[in-house]
Amino acid sequence: TFRARRDPVELELTVFIPPDQPAEIRLLTIRNHAAVAKRFRVVPFYELALAELAQDSLGRLQVRTDTGRGAYYFSNPANDFRHGWAFVATTLRVVHQEHVRDRFIGGPERDLGRPYLVEHGVGDAGAGDSGRRIASFVGEIEVAAGGEAQVAVVLGQVAELRQAEAMAERYASLEVALAALADTKRYWAETLGELRI
Repeated sequence: TFRARRDPVELELTVFIPPDQPAEIRLLTIRNHAAVAKRFRVVPFYELALAELAQDSLGRLQVRTDTGRGAYYFSNPANDFRHGWAFVATTLRVVHQEHVRDRFIGGPERDLGRPYLVEHGVGDAGAGDSGRRIASFVGEIEVAAGGEAQVAVVLGQVAELRQAEAMAERYASLEVALAALADTKRYWAETLGELRI
């Protein structure tokens, strides 16, 4: 769990892998300690390679965008390490999705420290396409005064596209992500709680 505070906002990012699922879940909690409601733009970002080296996947990734579910599916048929479909899904109410890294970052005067998509809420249509693929979502959250809000993002890989779609649909629920976190904590408490001599 990573924590940061920028008064009056407290951020907490919990990263975990359920022991029985081929996925990593990131749970973002935003707490608003101010006396007024605050609105936040949340922009998760993952760069996909699906190869031994990132440059080995340039122009080779098949990408499917699921705007209804707020998900992406990626496959690299030339990947010798692992075949199948990677998926990225979120519980965020998505208003825009982007899978081209150059459109996410923007022109040559920008970098990952100041990406175009984060600033404008949409990708830079004038940017090129180097062939690097990402999964990025844009959504806005309003957090009430003294309240908190949570967003989950899941990343994983399975053998078949149908499995990836089922996993993305399952983890598009915050309740499922929170239950997975509770199960993961319970698993590690039981595993590490045994004393063997």
